Amino acid sequence: MSEALAKIGSFIKQERTDQGLSVKDLADKSRVSYTNIINIEEGIRDELPEDACLNGFIKILLKTLKIEDQDLVLANYQESLSSQAFVNLNNAGHEVNSEKSKVERGQTIKRIGKVFILFFLVVLVFGFILKNCSKKISDVESSKIVKPESLIDKAKKISGDSDEVKISEEDLLINKKKTEKAKKEAEAKLKKQNELKKKNEQLEKEELKKKAELKKKEELKKQAELKKEGELKAKEEAKKKELAKQEQIANLEKVKNSKSVKLKFEIVDNAWFQLISVDTGKVLYEGDVFPNFGRHQFEFSDKYGFVLASGNAAAFKVKDSSKEYVLGEKNQLIKWFYPNSAKSIYYQRREAEKQKESN
Repeated sequence: MSEALAKIGSFIKQERTDQGLSVKDLADKSRVSYTNIINIEEGIRDELPEDACLNGFIKILLKTLKIEDQDLVLANYQESLSSQAFVNLNNAGHEVNSEKSKVERGQTIKRIGKVFILFFLVVLVFGFILKNCSKKISDVESSKIVKPESLIDKAKKISGDSDEVKISEEDLLINKKKTEKAKKEAEAKLKKQNELKKKNEQLEKEELKKKAELKKKEELKKQAELKKEGELKAKEEAKKKELAKQEQIANLEKVKNSKSVKLKFEIVDNAWFQLISVDTGKVLYEGDVFPNFGRHQFEFSDKYGFVLASGNAAAFKVKDSSKEYVLGEKNQLIKWFYPNSAKSIYYQRREAEKQKESN
């Protein structure tokens, strides 16, 4: 399935259904076969002819459905086809590059494995040497260590002065106390810093919590406002639909209770046209007309009204009992309902006929 074809096919299908046309109706009007229309709408590319014919079919369908900016729609379709082909080419190139990358990764992993094994052996040798050196150094240093008590005893033996040795011991105690005091002060300072840090973290958490709660409240408020706005909008839409429905019912009743509708047609230019009775759904007239040959004036009457279809809107002068109507410009495709209420009656009748056929 072609994504570009599926996209424009879905667009054509939506326009067709919006206009109340079946696939058969569109095939009859456009002269494109029933099967080709189905395949285009479903995006089934394999069942369709070559691109030149396919583009022609799409152009005819857009024209038949009176789509505005037909050239822009076709240009977007062509651009989508080009983009799809480019993506397919990129995917193919990516697969080749992926296979090449797998081979290169395998070679790189082998090289890394060799380097890792060599590095591991070097670390083992270096660790063994370092262990032996450390053992020898520790043995030498341990033999040179002298305890403080042995220094004091040695001083006593050399000087024989007990007071001097006593002062040295006091100095050691003072130094010890100073060291302990400094240690306690450092511990207290560190404790104070940790407490301050915890306090700041707690304050930051509380601030973040407040911000989150405030944000949540704002979101809930916004959601409530949106919900309220949506409810008001839905009520307005429902009210508009109800008013439109009532107006439609009133128009239908007005038309049903009214006398028959009469129209006079004068042909002023070459044209093909079709006139359908809204009351019976039958074709009152269908064919080519010429102002200078044959019949060029017509008069019709119907209970509910008429549907006029033609490829040249300027070919007609249409009059009822009160005014003359201008249908459009030269060579303009038209589908004209008279009176305005005839349109809803016409489509309701067609829908009823479709349901009857399906049953």
